Amino acid sequence: MMCLSSLKILLHTVRFSKMSGNMSVIYIVTCMQCPPCKVFTPRLVSAYQTLQTAGHNFEVVYVGSDRSVEYFSEYFSTMPWLAVPFGDARIDKLTKHFNVKGTYL
Repeated sequence: MMCLSSLKILLHTVRFSKMSGNMSVIYIVTCMQCPPCKVFTPRLVSAYQTLQTAGHNFEVVYVGSDRSVEYFSEYFSTMPWLAVPFGDARIDKLTKHFNVKGTYL
């Protein structure tokens, strides 16, 4: 299981066919066991809420690298955005695509 000691935020702009224009998607790869991530997440929640209220066209997606579904659920419950489900095959694809390297095992 991997988690980042220095939080990695991945910004990816995608085009949605049912939406006009582009939407920026920020993938955050973190886990509950990562102390720097636990410090950063509340700050990102605050920024997310401010930017959403201001009408910015973006979304955050939590890509969890937690050790268990319980850790994932507990940590994700503090987040107001979307998540890739725990154990989903897309997690591995996203971390490989964005070359995420972790240090917390």
